[in-house]
Amino acid sequence: MIVNSDFKNISSVDIKEWCQHSSLGNIGLTFFSEPFKCLDYELLNFLVRCHSSVDTFFIISHEKVLTEENLKIIALLPYVNFTYSNENLDEFFKYIHPQYFFKKSDQNFPDHIDKLISSLEGCQIKEV
Repeated sequence: MIVNSDFKNISSVDIKEWCQHSSLGNIGLTFFSEPFKCLDYELLNFLVRCHSSVDTFFIISHEKVLTEENLKIIALLPYVNFTYSNENLDEFFKYIHPQYFFKKSDQNFPDHIDKLISSLEGCQIKEV
């Protein structure tokens, strides 16, 4: 996994340590289960609408889902504050407590992600 020069990709940092020094405000995130092929209007509109509801917006995925090209594109978007890509997403949610979990109207999350979302106290699923 690459770490972008503007530190948007936090996959390789100690999340606990990082969160202790971060002021994130209202947090929203979305889950990518596969890489995106291009940054088209639909995807860009989704990301903009997600970000408009929160102070900090994350894209999360399992490790090796987002390609290096995807991460380079995401790094250029002002609507995405951080990406987190790791096989163990449970570690992420020990320290990051989102208020919103965004999904597209036609998007289905894998069962383990649905269970993870339902276990998050105070987190709402928001269809965009």
